[in-house]
Amino acid sequence: MMYKVTKKFARGSESPIGSYKTMAEAKKVIQEKLAEDAAHKVMATYCLYEGFDLIEEFDQSKLEVSAPSGDQAGTGSSSKSSSQSFRPTPFSTTPMPKGTPRSFIVDDDKKDEDK
Repeated sequence: MMYKVTKKFARGSESPIGSYKTMAEAKKVIQEKLAEDAAHKVMATYCLYEGFDLIEEFDQSKLEVSAPSGDQAGTGSSSKSSSQSFRPTPFSTTPMPKGTPRSFIVDDDKKDEDK
């Protein structure tokens, strides 16, 4: 039998991904594509057809349930740590009285007066 895999987004038509001889091969490709979509935070649904008959639909919930292998579990834990990062702000965070304009540029004349 020929198994066809298509990809569809929430608002759009289906686009073909490929045709495969075995169902196991088609499901493997779907799981790889779901892992890529999860990494890029893309919400898509993959449909598996046998000829013209729809067999099963796969989305992000199927990725978590059906593929808890050690390879993907390791990437999940590392993505949690990479989402937390230190991002300093270039702006001054010192408290100022109301009505005082903020000066982001220090004049060279003021530097000389301080010496």
